[in-house]
Amino acid sequence: MRLILQLALTLLFARNAFSQAVFRRPPGSGPSQNYLDNPTYMLGDELEIIWEMDYNITTLVMWNQDAYGNFPQPISADILVNTTRLNYTWTVSFDNFSSQHDPTLSNVYYFKLSDAERNLGDTTSHYFNISGPSKASATATPVPTVTKIVYREKEEALSQGAVAGISIAATVVAMSLLGAMAFFVWRRSQRPRPRSSSSSEAEVISRTNSVLVSELKSDALRAEMDNGSYPGQWGEGNVRRYEVPG
Repeated sequence: MRLILQLALTLLFARNAFSQAVFRRPPGSGPSQNYLDNPTYMLGDELEIIWEMDYNITTLVMWNQDAYGNFPQPISADILVNTTRLNYTWTVSFDNFSSQHDPTLSNVYYFKLSDAERNLGDTTSHYFNISGPSKASATATPVPTVTKIVYREKEEALSQGAVAGISIAATVVAMSLLGAMAFFVWRRSQRPRPRSSSSSEAEVISRTNSVLVSELKSDALRAEMDNGSYPGQWGEGNVRRYEVPG
């Protein structure tokens, strides 16, 4: 009985010890720290990760390999946690990494599967590299922007020429108007100025006074003649004077 119990425990231990998984894409692990055959994935690409496992629940983690001995501590990011899936379409990115992740220190990465229930069986994939957009793509992308800039510069040049033309035309029109106004002012200044109403009224009043004075003198002279006081051949008064010739 004891032998059967020991055999059962041994088989159970062996099963737990040899809980395994294997990567199909990317391929399984190769020699440690051998990066010669690394596949390269571009940021933004979609990669279907495929694996097999003999346990129920797994966790998929991506690790950044310290290829040059620059990391102060290991850096990883969880891709899937406690899943029963056997595949996953992953968009290549650096999501879920901590702020300590610096992709310029090393572009070498790998995946790791583990038994989430028993925390056993760390299975790794082959190393792979993650790279940004190619230089050709980066150079070709801004071409439409350059075209827009050139077109905008042409528009600005045309608008500046139009503004200059409008300014010159406005200046010519303004000078013509000023010249016409100056000519009309000069012509107006050459005309004889009419007498003011005040001087005309004064002249009329003066003439009226002269006529009145003349009439008054005539009336006075006529009155003196009627009264006989006018000196002349009649002498003074109403007595007619006769002179004896000598």
